Amino acid sequence: MKVFGGLVLAVVLVWFLVGLKWESVATIPEPATPKPDQAEAKVTGFSIGRIKLRHPAAIDESNTDARLTRFRDGVSYWHPSVKLGGDLHHENETAYRDLEIIDEVLSNYRLVYQENPVGTDNEEFAAALTGENPKKVVFIDPGLLSDGELLDRYGNPYVFHPLKADVMDLRSLGPDGQPWTGDDISLDVEKTKSELGLAREE
Repeated sequence: MKVFGGLVLAVVLVWFLVGLKWESVATIPEPATPKPDQAEAKVTGFSIGRIKLRHPAAIDESNTDARLTRFRDGVSYWHPSVKLGGDLHHENETAYRDLEIIDEVLSNYRLVYQENPVGTDNEEFAAALTGENPKKVVFIDPGLLSDGELLDRYGNPYVFHPLKADVMDLRSLGPDGQPWTGDDISLDVEKTKSELGLAREE
């Protein structure tokens, strides 16, 4: 009888201890998502030439490429291209020069990716040029966008029309904002034909 009573007591004790252990495990909260390093979370002000910029991360000090400023969130600003964008819509320049600047920005994109950005409308091309691309490279100041679009000096979205992987037809709708009218502005057609290999040989 004593043996039986001792056995029952042992079973109860084991049950109690197992239950206590289970309860202690069940009440431990899931590991919290690690908080970003304070240096990661801050907004960093920096300059590329005369252009003042801000980015929501700390600069990656390990970067040794003088052509870019890299941040700890993986985003890089490509200096030659961003500087070009600083002259966009300059009061002493023309709408045609604006198109040349964007064309040069696209050339910088192709230097990195060997092809034009892929997209079907202005917003997608603008996103690609402001860091939404595989390597998170910013080619033009995101502050130049308006509601996600890159606008001409008349306030109209630029028209991007890829002709080949490495050739882009660019167009401003001009002061009237209407496509295919007499005041549209586009890059030199003969230059584009030459790039496409369509120019007639003399």
